[in-house]
Amino acid sequence: LLTNLTQRENVGYDYEAMYEYDSSNSTWTAQDNAKIMWYGSRENVFQATYPCYIKSGYTKLENIEFNKFMIPGYQNENSDSIPDWMRATANVARSNGALNLNFEHMLSKVTVEFDYNNITLDDKVVTDASVSKIFTRVQYCEAVTDADGKVTINPYQNTYYNTDGLYVWTTAQSDDTNNKKAYTTAIVAPGAYSKIAKVSVSCEGGSEEEIVLSLPNGITLEAGKHY
Repeated sequence: LLTNLTQRENVGYDYEAMYEYDSSNSTWTAQDNAKIMWYGSRENVFQATYPCYIKSGYTKLENIEFNKFMIPGYQNENSDSIPDWMRATANVARSNGALNLNFEHMLSKVTVEFDYNNITLDDKVVTDASVSKIFTRVQYCEAVTDADGKVTINPYQNTYYNTDGLYVWTTAQSDDTNNKKAYTTAIVAPGAYSKIAKVSVSCEGGSEEEIVLSLPNGITLEAGKHY
C-alpha cells in the first residue's frame, strides 16, 4: 500500500494505491489501475506498507495504517493471514524518475523446537508432543519513531489477555516423530519475554497435558530478527 503524504497534506485527499510485486520480472503492478503521482516537481514524501491485502480476492486489510498493525492470532502458512509487517519511506523529487523503497521488518519471528526424547512428565514417559501456541507481547502494535529515528513497537489499544498471557495459535506444526521433536514458527511483537510457547504433551497411559515453556533468563526479541 503506497501513500503520497505530500499530496495528502496539500490536496487533502489520500492518494493511495495497492501494488503487487512480480518476482519473476521484478515489476510492480497497480491494482485496479490506481496510480500514485508526484505533487509538482519538488521532493515528495512517500510511505509504503506490507501487507495491505489478504491472499484471496485481494481484499484490503481492515484498519491498515503505516504506524499500526494487528498481528493475526491465527497463523498458518496456507491461510489468508499474512502477519509479516514491513514498512518503507522515501523522499524523492519527480526529476529522479524512480521511487526506490527499502522495506524494514517491524516484527520478530520465533521458531520453537521441543525435543521430547527420553522426557518424563509426572513420572510418565512422553510419547508425543506438538507446539501449538507461541506467546506475543501484544496483538495490536503501534510503531513510534523518536527524534533520532529509532522505532519502538508499542500496544496502541487494550488487548485481550487470558490467564497465561497473549499467544498466537499456529496450526502449521512440523513433527519429527523419528527423533521425537516438535516445532513451529510464528510472527510476534518484539520486546521482552519470559514465556515463549505452549506445548501439548501426550504420555504413556493416554494422559494429556498442556505445558508452558519458560525462559529462565528471559529474552528480548528485536524487530527484523528470527530467533
